[in-house]
Amino acid sequence: MPDELLGEILLWSTERPAWQRDALRRICSPSQLSPNDIEEVVELCKAARGLTEAKTARPLTEEHLAIKGTGSNPVILVSVTHDHGVNALAPNQTLSFGPNVTVVYGQNTAGKSGYTRILKRACRSRFTEEILGDVLSGVAPLRAQATIRYREGAGEHAFVCHPNGNPSSTLTVFPFTSAIRRTSHFGHSASISSTSCQPRVVKSVANLSGSTPNLTR
Repeated sequence: MPDELLGEILLWSTERPAWQRDALRRICSPSQLSPNDIEEVVELCKAARGLTEAKTARPLTEEHLAIKGTGSNPVILVSVTHDHGVNALAPNQTLSFGPNVTVVYGQNTAGKSGYTRILKRACRSRFTEEILGDVLSGVAPLRAQATIRYREGAGEHAFVCHPNGNPSSTLTVFPFTSAIRRTSHFGHSASISSTSCQPRVVKSVANLSGSTPNLTR
């Protein structure tokens, strides 16, 4: 079902203006939409109306959505190896997964969140977090890189994950979520709304369009 909805978004996007297709690519990327992204999208919109020099848009494509292929082989996570550059994680360390349930635990700053950020980048996740290097190491941090191994059918494969790279089209079968318990500061009861990924994409485009009302009419 998720792939079908993402496919509909991709098909719908082909009928949108170039600046909106570029905006969709940015919204569906692992990184959060930044003020610089909004500025560049506005420039694309202005260029389409002859208000600035011509600019080339990069439209949303299937690879940005990490739509799983039609293969029916089961996909199983084997391990995630931190090669280098992710937070303060020790390099060349591997977290292996068992055949059923794997429990990862440890004290604060042990590295649990670092491996979580890696998996959220490589798999499908509603929210991703920026992956920073070890800013306290005293040297320039290396470019973040991790290797995720998985089995698909009878074969074992590796996916190299980078912070600004696209999710794996195979690992997208794992809709990765993480739960964070926080104390409510709103009293004894609080209402929390949640929107699934696909409607959120369309809503984000609408919000972006509303932020540039003079250019979208």
